Amino acid sequence: MAPAVPSASAAETSNLGLLSGAVGAEKPKPAVAGVATDATAAHAIESREDDGDDDGDDDDDNNAAEADPSQTKAKKKNKKKNKKKKAAAGATAGVSAPQPIPNTTLQQTTPPSIPVSKLFTNQVYPVGQILPYPLDSPVEHEVRTTSEEHRANERLHWSEYNEIRRAAEVHRQVRAHARANIKPGMSMVDICEMIENGTRSLIEADGLNAGIAFPTGCSLNHVAAHYTPNPGDKTVLSFDDVMKIDFGVHVKGKIIDCAFTMAFNPIYDVLLEAVKDATNTGIKNAGIDVRLCDIGAAISEVMESYEVELDGKMYQGLHEHKHGNVTDMSKNNTVKPIRNLNGHSIGPYRIHAGKTVPIVDNKDQTKMEEGEYFAIETFGSIRGRAYVYEESDCSHYMRSFTVDRAPIKTPRARQLLNSINENFSTLAFCRRYLERIGESKHLVPLKQLVDSGLVDPYPPLVDVKGAYTAQFEHTILLRITRTGTSAASLSPAIARSASGSVLLPSPSLFPSSALRVRPSLLAPRRHYHEKVIDHYENPRNVGSLPKSDASVGTGVVGAPACGDVMKLQIRVDEATGEIVEVKFKTFGCGSAIASSSFATEKIKGMKVWDAKTVKNTDIAKELSLPPVKLHCSMLAEDAIKSAVKDWETKRAARLGPTAAKLPGEPDEVVV
Repeated sequence: MAPAVPSASAAETSNLGLLSGAVGAEKPKPAVAGVATDATAAHAIESREDDGDDDGDDDDDNNAAEADPSQTKAKKKNKKKNKKKKAAAGATAGVSAPQPIPNTTLQQTTPPSIPVSKLFTNQVYPVGQILPYPLDSPVEHEVRTTSEEHRANERLHWSEYNEIRRAAEVHRQVRAHARANIKPGMSMVDICEMIENGTRSLIEADGLNAGIAFPTGCSLNHVAAHYTPNPGDKTVLSFDDVMKIDFGVHVKGKIIDCAFTMAFNPIYDVLLEAVKDATNTGIKNAGIDVRLCDIGAAISEVMESYEVELDGKMYQGLHEHKHGNVTDMSKNNTVKPIRNLNGHSIGPYRIHAGKTVPIVDNKDQTKMEEGEYFAIETFGSIRGRAYVYEESDCSHYMRSFTVDRAPIKTPRARQLLNSINENFSTLAFCRRYLERIGESKHLVPLKQLVDSGLVDPYPPLVDVKGAYTAQFEHTILLRITRTGTSAASLSPAIARSASGSVLLPSPSLFPSSALRVRPSLLAPRRHYHEKVIDHYENPRNVGSLPKSDASVGTGVVGAPACGDVMKLQIRVDEATGEIVEVKFKTFGCGSAIASSSFATEKIKGMKVWDAKTVKNTDIAKELSLPPVKLHCSMLAEDAIKSAVKDWETKRAARLGPTAAKLPGEPDEVVV
């Protein structure tokens, strides 16, 4: 679900978990060679350590039966008791998590109507793709995946993970049916009701315990998000439409939010491919301690690398270039990210939990954190401005998180508010849902609740008419030990269970035509450059200089709340302006330490005015830093400039603003 025009608003170690995919079996970032192998190896380690006792019991039982048949029954009884104890302990006592047991006597119907709880006899739901975080070093990955402390912590969350996997399984099955059966000529109401009825049946809708998380979006063409048909809407899907399907499922407020785009005319294939690839890239770059702006930068770079041709012309659409009071609308041929639509964090019963994941570089230094859920979604536009605004009749509403009490004009409005609180709480709803629960005459009281601030409206978000927009979205979980995606949203080749075995989706649910993986996503896993490792393991110039020394300049940058903190100090020869000594102390990741270490080497021996010209790009290029670590080189640049400025301030205070220039010092330094 897209944010309602947002307020302008993986990693060091560990793993990111994709709980549900947006495109049926088409998956974001299958982790390839390096990634899939690492994840499998981690599972294999876990399986050996956790299941070793069971294997030993089996061997002992077999040997005992051969040696003394009279003891066979007693042994088997003991074995059954032991297994029951282990199963009861489940994921919290050091034993590997239970595995799904499909019900072989049931097949999902068409349309889907059998609850997923009946398709798995033990109510354990498939584990999806599990990936290491993108910047794990082999040592860090080994620690994360084999540490008994990390694994014990994760086992405490097994019930929560199983609940969210139930929602993900429902989403996958309903999504697969929708993709196979939505056709031109269907009305928007029929499309939404097909998805919503399937969701209610499969999740066994039960008020606020389980059900639909928000209204089914089916936005067309220039409408990017937040459109669902109101009662009486007669809109019909046509062959040339580009439709975004965005729907959510929740279990006890834990929300799976995923979206995909459908277009029947193949001229839009490149647009869809660009946005899907951008979403995959966002997932690939997400992780614990990753800055949100870095994800946005990676997404926009990938999306804008695609060119679209419509009617023999190359398009993106319309970029705005200001020349005085004149706006020049010039065309180019790239797909552009819709810059004021973002992904978002997800909380219990709260589709937008506070953090936004940009799809352009917005300089937001906020970091992702362990245990958070995120909807990674991207929007692309062609023949438009790549910027949305609110327009048309509102269909999406949600109870306000911030306004708890307000004067209500009429008893009817108060009754409607009570009904909203009881049926939806803080989950989004639409006018069709109000009619479904018996609130037929709701327009006037609903407007009163909106005017009072108790209910927030979310009108459709649109680009200019004539534009075409696309959306893809996945829900991810930043797990303690590794990353995972819900099974069956992946191609069979990469959907793995917790034990590393391949999960093969039922052909009746996932037609082979939908099971494919983009070759461009099967890229080798990225590792740190050897220079980063060298500076991290053997940092140069670590230490401190006396801050009160007049010849010493000190720069401290970063914020403890965000993570990396860097202190860099320089000692300057007062006669020549040469930096004769440099020291640093850094609290942060390996890239931050390496950037600091390299920066001290680079500026040592420089004239102080030359040091001010050192760019973060020089540091990043020398160390071959990946996009998600460019902020480390930026911190190093800021630390150098801060240290030089401190030294200059001290000198000016001591000698006065008219102090003589140093030998060779230029009149002006271009930074």
